[in-house]
Amino acid sequence: MMTLVVGLAVVGVTHLMGSAVKTQDVHAKRSIDGLMLAREIHELARTLDRAASGAGAATTADGVVALDSLDGAVFTPPIGADLSTLTGLNGWSQSVDVATYDLSDMSTAVSVGVLETIPKGSGMAYKLTVRILENGTEQDVFEWWVEP
Repeated sequence: MMTLVVGLAVVGVTHLMGSAVKTQDVHAKRSIDGLMLAREIHELARTLDRAASGAGAATTADGVVALDSLDGAVFTPPIGADLSTLTGLNGWSQSVDVATYDLSDMSTAVSVGVLETIPKGSGMAYKLTVRILENGTEQDVFEWWVEP
């Protein structure tokens, strides 16, 4: 009887350990995919013109013309820093917001929505927020400060 109880306990623990490893693997992959997709937008934002274009929120890579075109942008399928469409990521999206902040109060946005050009040395910065969604469900949120 004791051998049966110990045997069942070992089988139960082994099953739980296997499930934990599988769960950890799934979560680790999501984090890596999310980080990669967010970094693509961050790298793109670093290269874009800061002058207000008035283009509105982009929905495709062709609509990305300046930093302000990322504000409110949603890319499904996701795009890369080189404005290419990233394949093999069905169901994934990048949702982007850009806001203006005064560096003396980095907790409250000065301007949300239509971005204006910020002169260098003005004591202001842009905050880039990238939300990564998989099948419409938010997986990760990443934020960076972007200089004018």
